[in-house]
Amino acid sequence: MTAIAKLTSKHQLTLPAEIRRALGAEVGDHVLFHMDDTGSIRVQLAKQRSPHELFGALHREGLRYISLTEARKAIQDELAERL
Repeated sequence: MTAIAKLTSKHQLTLPAEIRRALGAEVGDHVLFHMDDTGSIRVQLAKQRSPHELFGALHREGLRYISLTEARKAIQDELAERL
């Protein structure tokens, strides 16, 4: 698919409708532009995610979570040992 967009005086582009639809882009989404060594540019959608969609994204099986107080104490103990 090929589409053309015009650069405005403020250096802005409007994403052509057919590209927007193909990407599933919505208002508030970010669009990433990747340029390789040859000068070719790839466009990629970076959708905004709600906190609910991100819940559990950092969970790792067997990882023990500790409180902020415990984390601070562990850091202080480590720094005290190093000094």
